Amino acid sequence: MAILIDLNQFMLAAIFKSLSEGFSTSDMMDENVVRHILLNQIRSNRVKFKKQYGEIVICCDSKNTWRKEFFPYYKIRRNRNKQKKKMDWSKLYDIMGKLKKELKEHFPYKVIEVESCEADDIIGTIAHTYGDEILVENERILILSRDKDYKQLLKYTNVEQFDQIDKKFLRVDDPREFLQEMIITGDSGDDIPNILSEDTVFALGVSQKHITKK
Repeated sequence: MAILIDLNQFMLAAIFKSLSEGFSTSDMMDENVVRHILLNQIRSNRVKFKKQYGEIVICCDSKNTWRKEFFPYYKIRRNRNKQKKKMDWSKLYDIMGKLKKELKEHFPYKVIEVESCEADDIIGTIAHTYGDEILVENERILILSRDKDYKQLLKYTNVEQFDQIDKKFLRVDDPREFLQEMIITGDSGDDIPNILSEDTVFALGVSQKHITKK
């Protein structure tokens, strides 16, 4: 049993939720404010779900992800898009890095970081290792994230996903069909083109080739 948290995604979602609720961007440059937001979010979700799903496991992104070696255009527009949000990203990431270190050293939560991997890889590996496609009753795994990519893991009967911002469970009718559609259509959020387009379309700012539902 485990409650799996994608730390970077979890922190950023909490930060932008706070901004929408009246906090300022300068507030997000204060590590005490960000620390309070993060720890409060972790604590409240632990209280809510511990009985059903067990303890918190924090999954972290590592630097120099293997994805960029395999596909150099992965998230190629990310820095460009960040500039549209008036935020000191360098300072915010420094704060997030400090908080990750604190979680590892001073808190009782299990924290996992694997060199060259993202939190997605860790969560996917845990789900594939302990997920059960046949038995209805098994050790339950909860993924705390609003990232749609995790829906492919819902093929396991004991894996669930909860959007901690909108406070709802995420469902998908056919996880295998969902994954196949993602492979075919790509993922513009990560600058992954569809199967008919060149690898460079997002880097060059050109349109993808049209692909139909059929």
